[in-house]
Amino acid sequence: MAYLTRDDLIEDYGLKEIEQLEKNISGVTGGNPATSEKAISSAVDIVISFVAKQYPLPLPATTEPIKNAISVIARYLLYKDRATDKVRQDYEDKMSWLKQVSIGNAVLIFPDPEDQPEKLMGTGIFVV
Repeated sequence: MAYLTRDDLIEDYGLKEIEQLEKNISGVTGGNPATSEKAISSAVDIVISFVAKQYPLPLPATTEPIKNAISVIARYLLYKDRATDKVRQDYEDKMSWLKQVSIGNAVLIFPDPEDQPEKLMGTGIFVV
């Protein structure tokens, strides 16, 4: 399941910004989709690592809050060490929300009630 695409990033932040961020990392003028795809992949890994503490994977649907978290984190990763205060604050806000999701203080709502997964319960200790 593709949680987010480069086109989604462009829709959220504009082609000019995404291509400039890609160029800053890759040195390639005119955009470098592989750079954004790598940032998206890393952002998905970060988001899923928090979500998986409360929900079984794969998720039944990609909710807007999940897409938004991945988008914000991917953008932050594309900025590398040059993030503006706004970009950094958005990232910190999403990380805070993800921490709340991971401990059950914030919940994910899926579009179809039948798709609502059972929350994982337990100690987090697995015996094999």
